[in-house]
Amino acid sequence: MDNMDVIELSSDSNDSVPSVNTSSSKPPALHILDDDYNFPEVPFASELPAAKKYTDSDSGAIFKSNSDIETELFKKYIGEKSRSKETVNASSKNDKELTRIEKYRKAEEAARIRAEKAAAAARLKSMQPGECMNYMQVILDLGFMNFNFFDTLITELQQYELVYKLKSQIISNSVTWTRSEEKNSEHVTGGIKSVEDNHIIVVWDYTETVKKVASDTFVTSIDNIQTSMPGKVTTLIVYGMENYFRHHRNLKKMQVKNLCLGSFRDGKKRRGSKAFEDLPVISRKQLELCLIEVQLTLNCNSQLIESPHGLGQVIGQYTKAIAEAPFKIHKKQMLQSQLDFYAAGDNKDTVKVDKDGNGLKRLWQQQLCQFNLARLETAEAIISKYPTPSHLMDAYAHCTLSEGMKLLQDIPIRRTAGPITNVRRIGPELSKKLYLMFTSEDGNILLGND
Repeated sequence: MDNMDVIELSSDSNDSVPSVNTSSSKPPALHILDDDYNFPEVPFASELPAAKKYTDSDSGAIFKSNSDIETELFKKYIGEKSRSKETVNASSKNDKELTRIEKYRKAEEAARIRAEKAAAAARLKSMQPGECMNYMQVILDLGFMNFNFFDTLITELQQYELVYKLKSQIISNSVTWTRSEEKNSEHVTGGIKSVEDNHIIVVWDYTETVKKVASDTFVTSIDNIQTSMPGKVTTLIVYGMENYFRHHRNLKKMQVKNLCLGSFRDGKKRRGSKAFEDLPVISRKQLELCLIEVQLTLNCNSQLIESPHGLGQVIGQYTKAIAEAPFKIHKKQMLQSQLDFYAAGDNKDTVKVDKDGNGLKRLWQQQLCQFNLARLETAEAIISKYPTPSHLMDAYAHCTLSEGMKLLQDIPIRRTAGPITNVRRIGPELSKKLYLMFTSEDGNILLGND
């Protein structure tokens, strides 16, 4: 192969066949100058660098790095899951705490409501007529100890079973009242507090009364009392004036008698006359004018009392009236809130009906007696045929207008028992009124002129 035949080609201008040189020589190196044909050199396999061989340690490092990545990812997942769990636990704890606080608040609210209801029930019980006197206390001024009837007055108050207390007050010789009530506020429930009533009684004996009437300071003194005790309902009690007037009346009679007999002896003086003689002389008319003036101008009631028994009775009556006042006011408000109108005399001619129905017949009889032409025997005659209002209403339901108006007119009425008893009928007038009363739907219709 080394002695290869080399063929030389040459180009001439003529078209002759070129000569072929068949000499044996090495071919010349190719020199290609065109840059478009410059290809990169490709090394042979022998010239390639040796391939990097990985050992077990290197492969372990590779696997270790992958494990680290997985560990980091796992830790990150576990961390996020832990944080999520902690958040859920914190939220659950907050919910439990809020639930516990809400339960505690509801328990406190329920306890407060129960306490308020218990206080209201106790307060309502304390207003009952049978219980209210136990919560009242009478306050007497220390000036009563200077009266000669003080011991008798205390005895009278004890007989009325009144709780009293001696205490110095702004107005001398005055009587006031306090009431024990349950405390009930936003922060405090229970306990007892003392509430002063707005009524006051001022007691003047005959000495003070006569001096004020004679000096024309009677009305001014009452005005000063009301000014110093604003909001108080004042009642004036004048004690012992009748003895004063009796003394001057007897003295005047004695003077007339001595004048007629021609004797000017003063006569035997009675016990206690010295105290009356040292006082100015006033007439009963002057005193009555002063009492009327304070009543009209100052709205001050007055009363003349002549004995310790009478004074103790007045104090006892005032105490009872003041104690029962809240219950009566509460009852009136309840009636006004439930009904558009109510009978003012609700405790007059009333009929008690128990849970067993006892008293219903008496109530039906009382209802019939409200008509002008109906008396007890008339009501009994109607009840003998129609024992209840429903029986009468059923009878009216099966009647025409004319029949209903005449339904009761022929019922006989017996006034007394016996063979010669007069019998009369109910009559058409009362029968018509009863029919209109129980069947009319017009509330403004008039039953009659009677």
